Amino acid sequence: NRVLCHAFLFAEHLQPPFFDIKPVSVDVALGESATFKCHMTGSAPMKVTWTRDNRQIRPGGNYKMTLVENTASLTVLKVGKGDAGLYTCTASNSVGKDACAAQLAVQGIVSFSVHEAFICKGDIWRTNKKYKVMSENYLASIHILSVDTADVGEYHYWHLLAPPTFVKKLSDLTVVVGELIELQAAVEGSQPISVLWLKDKGEIIRESDNLWISYSENIATMRIGNAEPANLLYGIYFFFFFFHLKKNADRIIPPSFTRKLKETYGQLGSSAVLECKVYGSPPILVSWFHDGEEIISGDKYQATLTDNTCSLKVNGLQESDMGTYLCTASNVAGSDECSAFLNVKLIEGLVVKAGTTVRLPAIMRGVPVPTAKWVTDGIEIKSDGRHKIETDNYSTVLTIKDCIRKDTGEYLLTVSNAAGSKTVALHLTVLDVPGPPTGPINILEVTPEHMVISWRPPKDDGGSPIINYIVEKRQSKKETWGLVSSGTSHTKIKIPRLQKGCEYIFRVRAENKIGIGAPLDSEPTVAKHMFDPPSPPGKPTVCDITENAATVSWTLPKSDGGTPITGYILERREASGKWVRVNKAPILDMKYRVTGLFEGNTYEFRVFAENMVGLSKPSPSSDPIKASPWMKTNCTSSEFLLKTRLALADQLN
Repeated sequence: NRVLCHAFLFAEHLQPPFFDIKPVSVDVALGESATFKCHMTGSAPMKVTWTRDNRQIRPGGNYKMTLVENTASLTVLKVGKGDAGLYTCTASNSVGKDACAAQLAVQGIVSFSVHEAFICKGDIWRTNKKYKVMSENYLASIHILSVDTADVGEYHYWHLLAPPTFVKKLSDLTVVVGELIELQAAVEGSQPISVLWLKDKGEIIRESDNLWISYSENIATMRIGNAEPANLLYGIYFFFFFFHLKKNADRIIPPSFTRKLKETYGQLGSSAVLECKVYGSPPILVSWFHDGEEIISGDKYQATLTDNTCSLKVNGLQESDMGTYLCTASNVAGSDECSAFLNVKLIEGLVVKAGTTVRLPAIMRGVPVPTAKWVTDGIEIKSDGRHKIETDNYSTVLTIKDCIRKDTGEYLLTVSNAAGSKTVALHLTVLDVPGPPTGPINILEVTPEHMVISWRPPKDDGGSPIINYIVEKRQSKKETWGLVSSGTSHTKIKIPRLQKGCEYIFRVRAENKIGIGAPLDSEPTVAKHMFDPPSPPGKPTVCDITENAATVSWTLPKSDGGTPITGYILERREASGKWVRVNKAPILDMKYRVTGLFEGNTYEFRVFAENMVGLSKPSPSSDPIKASPWMKTNCTSSEFLLKTRLALADQLN
């Protein structure tokens, strides 16, 4: 008994973890706390573990661990000398794992990685109670414990290199006036070598229009274009050399993946390549694993490391090659790893546009005749509405009419008889216009002339990347939309040329290669300052009245509108007349001497407060007064003082 089946096959897999935000290395003092944070993506549930120098950290005691909305954090509550090291966060789920790392440096513990001998201030250091000098795997290191001011200085190390020696020395030279002078010397030794030419008692010789100095391929040359007696006045030329013997200590950088592995798809029988990029101090050892088993390079697998790019080529893909692939990189300073899933498909997935009618045919063979069952999202598909299934003894066909975006997914076909069953799959992608941007539209800045708005990308991009956003505006009282921008890929924009005091509604639509999606509308917003005008000042009081002048006083407004008051505007009018502005420039005080009155006329006064937004409503009108030399009153009346104090108390409250 056997079953033969030709159909579409695609396997659905969960997403392995991936760190999109990594922790940052920190440097703290003894006794302080240190926190590492990172964020990951991937299919739940995910397990998170922390290690220090490859030793797992358990929660509790001096360590606090949290995992909230895929953000993992580790806090060392009180840092001690033993807490310095490389901290690694590893996230794993059923289909893979990922890791990221950061360094914790503790002030008071200093470590240099250098070679051969250690020198500071001319002293060669060796292991004692304060200094520990070690050498392992051709790497020498010195550890300084309990750092104090005596340790301040520049640290160097020495290489055991070949000192420079002369192979060809300078010789005496006699020349005729006007001839070319050329002096040469050859030296050998470890590079770099620097040369310096001196004359007589140590005068340094420098290049000029008539003198050239060169050093190439261990040959030092000096040429004088025109020999003159002045050139020989001080006698023979000497050649001096020196060799740099010291070099600053190098920091060994642990490996870190700057570009991680990504989920890869391969065709059955073909090959697939997994690539990632690593940064760190060489030499770096790279290893590959498939579902936990180490991969050995050969005909099946070809692993390479070129220009910090790690690649693994898997040849002759089979279903057994499907799984999680892990790449690890390590050197003497630490290690890092990343992983991704390799998906092996019998055929490519099917991609169609919305509105298309799709037919998924499959040929089946078996004795006895097998039965067919179509399933998507765990629900069996029946012939109903837009779905139609046609099955005979040899084939089955699933037809989906007028495909919509929600038809995207995995379609499983299971054929079975008494001898067994076989399941194959096809991934169907229906491309459509994107959904509306994710709301709400945030109004970030409001002025009378412009606003700044922002939004988030659509939850569904329609199966094709968003290439553009179309932003429009309209006044609330109007029906027509005006275009603001049709060429931005950002999710934030400044909307200029607004009319002060008008209420606006904005809408944003996303666009992909299929078309423009549904809009997201904002709440109505008035184009104005984010503050309000002040409230009216208190009722004016008039005093010190003469036949042609009077002093008008008032109290503070109850509210400044949220921004400081910049001045006051005072108006007057004769009985039943029109209001006339008194002052040209804003009044900064809360009283003003009004002149230009006419004797015997009756006047009223009112005041406006002003801030950066504009003028307040007018204050209540003052009691009428008559310009007369006999109406003079005291401006410091107890009533005026009481009103001023009450207004100040209101503002303080």
